[in-house]
Parts: sequence; structure tokens; C-alpha cells
Amino acid sequence: LREQAALELPESEGRALLLELGAAAEARGDDARAAALYAKVLEDEPGEARAFTPLLGVYQRLGRRDAWLALAEQAIGTVETVKERSALRLRQAEVLAEKKNGVKRAIDVLGDLLLDEPGHQEAFELLASFLARAGRNEELADLIARELDAAWERGDLEAGAKLTPRLVAVLEEGGRIREAAEACERALGALG
Repeated sequence: LREQAALELPESEGRALLLELGAAAEARGDDARAAALYAKVLEDEPGEARAFTPLLGVYQRLGRRDAWLALAEQAIGTVETVKERSALRLRQAEVLAEKKNGVKRAIDVLGDLLLDEPGHQEAFELLASFLARAGRNEELADLIARELDAAWERGDLEAGAKLTPRLVAVLEEGGRIREAAEACERALGALG
């Protein structure tokens, strides 16, 4: 009855009521009903940020991975802050990596995250692990080298000392011995 009333109200008031009803359904443990209500809000207003977070949570609880991924993609285009986009992209990459052949797309998502928020440590580590798992050593070396350059530029000697051996190992594995030696020389100069 209240849902029908929401359809009769002016748009913003109707959406507010549907969001309220969705929250009440969640509180009762009726995730399927909550999902339908939040989805209705997004049907009427695809950019309604107040519906994204709860619907993402409901989809995750329901195990609706494909619906979650589609909604996350939509949400990334509408959220306002870099921090919110990064959090969504990070979770999106984790979910994608669980899918068969999803690591390639997860790598792309994490690359976008790092373009939007350079220096995001968790994204860097996850991307590095995915690149290593996929055998994409050239890209892994480039990723570590960019992170290492940023560490040296900001004077972060601890990060530089940790990243240099990682870079050297990847470069040596790829037969890039000269570049590995140059990375060592740079580290010695910085840490000297």
C-alpha cells in the first residue's frame, strides 16, 4: 500500500518513500523485497546515489554477483568522490577476479583506479598480484617502476627500499639486467 502511495507522490518524495521502504525490508531481513524497492528507485532515477550503497549490499548478501558488478559499474560513473570510486573499483576487481577469466578485466579496473587515485597501496598490491598471476611481467615491471619513482620523488626511503628488490627481481626474470642494475644504483644513491 505504501509502495503504491510512493508511485502517486511527486518524484523526489516517492523515491524517498521507496528508499525508506527498502531500508525497512532490509531491517526485516527481506533482502529480495529490499532489492526490488531499491531497483525501482534506480529505474526511475538512475543516478540516485542513496540507492546504490544499500542495493550493492543486498546484492552481495544475496550472492547476485553479476547484478552487483553491473550496479557497481553504474555507480562508479555517478559517485562524486575519488575515495568512493576507488572503494567500488577495488571491490569490483576482487569480484571480477573470482569469475572465470575475470582477472583481465580486474586488471583494467585496477589500472583505472590507479589513474584516478595514484598511490592507492591496496590497489597497487592487488594489481601487482594479478599481473604476476597472469604472467604479464612487462606490465608488472612498469607498475612497480612507477610506484618506485613516486616513492623516490616523495622521499619515502622505506618504500623505495622495499620496492627496489621487487622491481629488480621482475626485471631480471624478464632478462632486463641493465635496467635491474640501474634500479639498484638508483636505490644505493638514494639510500647512500
